[in-house]
Amino acid sequence: MNYIKKGIPFMLLIFLLLPSVSVLAKEQMDERVYYILVDRFVNGDNNNDIEIDIDNPEAYYGGDFQGIIDKLSNLQKLGITTINLSPIMVASSYNGFDPVDYQSVDPQFGDMADLQQLVAEAHENDMEVVLDFPITHVAENHSWTSENTDWIKDASTNQLEEQLPAINLDSQEVQEYFLETAVYWMKSANVDGFHIYVNDQIPELFIEQLRERIFNEDEQATLIIDGMETEVGSSMLPSFRTEAVTILKQPGQSVEPLLRNELTGVHYLESVLTPRFAHEAVQAGFNPVTRWQLASTLLYTLPGGRLFSIRVWKCQWIMV
Repeated sequence: MNYIKKGIPFMLLIFLLLPSVSVLAKEQMDERVYYILVDRFVNGDNNNDIEIDIDNPEAYYGGDFQGIIDKLSNLQKLGITTINLSPIMVASSYNGFDPVDYQSVDPQFGDMADLQQLVAEAHENDMEVVLDFPITHVAENHSWTSENTDWIKDASTNQLEEQLPAINLDSQEVQEYFLETAVYWMKSANVDGFHIYVNDQIPELFIEQLRERIFNEDEQATLIIDGMETEVGSSMLPSFRTEAVTILKQPGQSVEPLLRNELTGVHYLESVLTPRFAHEAVQAGFNPVTRWQLASTLLYTLPGGRLFSIRVWKCQWIMV
C-alpha cells in the first residue's frame, strides 16, 4: 500500500523516525530532525500554485519553501536542530520519489533563490537543512529512459511500491553524476547534507564514495542512509520499529526490551514509507494521542538521531 497517498484526512502531530537507516555524520548523530513533506506542509506563496487541487489526493496541495520559512521560529521553539525536506527536485508527483530532473527545483515549491533563503534563515535559527535524495528510480518521462538508456534498468518497485524505471548505479557514469549532483546542491543551496534512499541494488562502495565526496565539501555534513545497513557509521536494525510499535501501541507493556537494542543511529516508530503509528494504535483499540505521548517521550530520551514530522492530507496550513 502506498502510505503517502492514503491516510486519514485530518491534521495530527506525529513523531517519527525513518526505517532501516544508517547515519553517517559527525561520528554519532545526536539531532532532533523534523521531516517535512514539502507539498503537504504550508502554502506560503500563492504565486507558485501552478497545478494545485486539494480535493485530489494525487495532486499538489500548495506547500512550498515560503511556508516553511514562515514556520521556522515555531520549529526552533520545539527544539528542532535539523530540517529534513522531502525531495524538492522536479518530479512527476508531489511526493518527489519519481524524479524528472535531479538538478532543478520543482517550481511548485519555489525556485533556487527561495531554497537559498530557506537554508539561510534556518541557519540563522541554528537549524540545519537536509535534502531527501532518492537514487533508486526515476519517472517514466525522465530523459534517461530515451536518451541514456544504459543509465536505466527494467522497471521495479520503488520506496512507495510504484513500478518505475530503475537507475543503473553499476554504471560509473551514473555514479559520477550523483556524486556531482550532491556537490551541486551543497554549493548552490548551502544545504547541510542528505537523506539518501537506497536498496540492495546499490553498490555499497558507491555509498562510501558518496560519503567521502560529501564530507570533502563539508566535514560536518549529515548523511542518512535509508534502506541499507552499512558497516560505515552507526546503524540500527529494522526490527526496532516492529518491536517498538508492538510495545507502544497498547498500554501495560514494558519498554525495557527496546533499551536492550543498539541505541545509536536514528530511531523511528513510523516514516513516510510506513503505516502510521496512530493507525496501529486505533486498530489495537486504544487512544492514539495517549499512545503518542508515551512514544514521543521515549524518542526524546533515546540517544542518537530523532526525527519528528507532521503529515497533512487535506489542509494547506498547519500550526506548529
